Amino acid sequence: MSANYFFYDGFYWVFWNDNWYAASWYNGPWVYVAPVSVPLFILRVPVRYYRYPPLYFRGWRPDAPPHWGGHWGPQWERHREGWDRWNPAAAPRPAPLSLYQRQYSGPRYPRFEQQQELRRELYGYQPHDPVGRQLYQNPNRARPEERPQPRSVIPAPQRAPMERDQPGYPNQYRMPQPSDRPEQRGFVPAPPRMPQDRGDPYRRDDRPRPVA
Repeated sequence: MSANYFFYDGFYWVFWNDNWYAASWYNGPWVYVAPVSVPLFILRVPVRYYRYPPLYFRGWRPDAPPHWGGHWGPQWERHREGWDRWNPAAAPRPAPLSLYQRQYSGPRYPRFEQQQELRRELYGYQPHDPVGRQLYQNPNRARPEERPQPRSVIPAPQRAPMERDQPGYPNQYRMPQPSDRPEQRGFVPAPPRMPQDRGDPYRRDDRPRPVA
């Protein structure tokens, strides 16, 4: 199966199996983010930038965001009222890409604790979005007591969508350019593994991954 990858506010965001996940590193561990907590700028990504759109995206305008209100229902829409109205001129500056992660692949991919140390030492960017700040300040939140065995593997996409300037398009988030993709420089990410359970809005998937 395949997923939709985005980079926003210093985190990788994946829309997979009708759920949103976030990670500070390209191959996780991934945190499930409940629909009511997904950042506004992620919600506003136009349909055209979903490399693997779900079937219910069909018929929607490619230059407009998905119809999340109709999909997630009136209760979600009441919580996120106004999510589809924004002023592009007021968008904060994009976060720098996490290029320091290029040198970590395969057996060199760091464990969760090492990831946090390397991020603080080599990246330094602090998120401005409330969800990103929460993930940044509390990386160990909702640590699962048990680690379920992986049942699904998502291959990394061969090519990321290009960022474009379009009227009404939120430029705050950045999606990796082809030249920024790790595999362009001899760096091939291992396939990320998605968590299966969703009990907590910020549940971390800390399962061990095989070494290629």
